[in-house]
Amino acid sequence: MQPVAFDVDGYWWVPRADALEWRSWDEEVVLYDERSDEIHHFDLATAAVFETLAARPASMRELATVLADKLQVQADGELARMLAQIVRVLHEKRIISVADPGRDAADFH
Repeated sequence: MQPVAFDVDGYWWVPRADALEWRSWDEEVVLYDERSDEIHHFDLATAAVFETLAARPASMRELATVLADKLQVQADGELARMLAQIVRVLHEKRIISVADPGRDAADFH
């Protein structure tokens, strides 16, 4: 897997949603990834990012807005660092991927 800059202008998305099963309870998500045979438990912030990307591709800026709204906080540097860490972990686990910056969001599904 190539290194990824987490402040890229491209869109993040869930490339193989058909290989993932997830359930939401209150503010948490449990996800089963059949490709890796792993179960993941997401907290409120990670669940918000994942559910957004499972519904549609989104940029880091869009994800920051979603996360700020969900957590009811300002979209500041601390939130940006939290979001970068969430995206990094989801990407390392191959749950999400990033497309080239020139790709249009309509091209994804």
